[in-house]
Amino acid sequence: MKRLCCVLAALAVSCLRVDAADIARKVISFYDVTTSSDPFFTPAHLFAEMPLNHLGIEVVHWPLQQGMPDDAAMQGVRGILTWFTQPSLIGDPDAYCRWMRRRSHEGKKIVIIGHPGFALKGTRNIPASCQDFWHDLGIAYEDLYTENPFFIAVAAKVPKMVEFERPLSLAEDAVYDRFKNLSKANRVYLSLIRRDMPQSASAVIFTGPTGGFAYGAYPLYENRSLDRTQWRIDPFTFFDEAFGLQSLPRPDVTTVEGKRIFFTHIDGDGIFNVSRLDNKSYAGEIIYNEILKPYQDWPVTISLITAYFEMRKYDDDRAHDLYRRLFSLPNAEAASHTYTHPLKWQKKKSAIKVAGYDYDSGKETIGSVSMMRELFKRLAISKDVGILQWSGDCLPSGDDLNRVVQAKLLNINGGGGRYDARYDSYSSLYPLS
Repeated sequence: MKRLCCVLAALAVSCLRVDAADIARKVISFYDVTTSSDPFFTPAHLFAEMPLNHLGIEVVHWPLQQGMPDDAAMQGVRGILTWFTQPSLIGDPDAYCRWMRRRSHEGKKIVIIGHPGFALKGTRNIPASCQDFWHDLGIAYEDLYTENPFFIAVAAKVPKMVEFERPLSLAEDAVYDRFKNLSKANRVYLSLIRRDMPQSASAVIFTGPTGGFAYGAYPLYENRSLDRTQWRIDPFTFFDEAFGLQSLPRPDVTTVEGKRIFFTHIDGDGIFNVSRLDNKSYAGEIIYNEILKPYQDWPVTISLITAYFEMRKYDDDRAHDLYRRLFSLPNAEAASHTYTHPLKWQKKKSAIKVAGYDYDSGKETIGSVSMMRELFKRLAISKDVGILQWSGDCLPSGDDLNRVVQAKLLNINGGGGRYDARYDSYSSLYPLS
């Protein structure tokens, strides 16, 4: 009994030492606004942020043109992530590398994906301060660049790390540059050599005590013509090691007090499509009869596209009866899915064409909610509408968002995450923000 009490006492002391507020959970991700004006379209957001969120990390996207973060901005920051697609991107590589070295010496983890970005313009040479920065990561850089696949060979690889979703193939985006490993503490997962040069081992994927590196296209396969991406590296293990996250407690957005959270909502698209099950019922009628009505302990938010209210084809008794049945359910919450279902919010491009209508952000947002409220009054549906479900690319402007927030409406939808036979990769799943 005494031994058990001692163990419990030791555990209690160790638990008291862990304060979630003291765990640095932010990672600053640099991006260049001349390459991507919106951080949403950066590879760091599209690909890296989801696994980082899963590991309990919040990613803060920081434009290089804003200058380097000061000490105040670095509070609560665990590390720095870069995912550049060009070798020469930094305006002042010397100042940049000096800043990165300072943060590394403070204990911030440095993780580089793709290209380092600090080569001098028009060359692959780097300033002395950048060579010193590489030394901090346990690497010596030497410009021996080649894209010729006949000169490149794999010296060593760890398949679990570098062939996570796709086999490694030098026929796909083969590239070599010399990153000589200097540290026994680094875990090298992919080492390349140049066939025409002896002693040319290059650590193109590694993690270590100061961060990590995954060079060029070796971390991620991307074929834009096929709209296909796949991880080569295991992003969960790579970031876990590179940012030193092992054994740390991780917030889980799917769980509250040990109970799993269930979210479900239905967008208004296709409610009047004829079902292929019987070739006569509306899809909305099938959903009502087969799912919503039988399972009334299952809460669900149902949204409507309000332009349909003004179309003679869908403004009839059958449609009205469907609305009444859907929203009379005690488990059904009402939401708007906009007026004309904008596909590209920034370009003001909509899926539904309404004669004489010119795109109006107010009509698409709070106006569509008002239309639903008016319809509910007319049909004696005793529910309010307090949610807007964004449509299309779900990228409204700041003005769109402000309009919804000022109207005290909740709003949801974003990204386009998929994981299926067509998009069989974690790289197709979107992050939390």
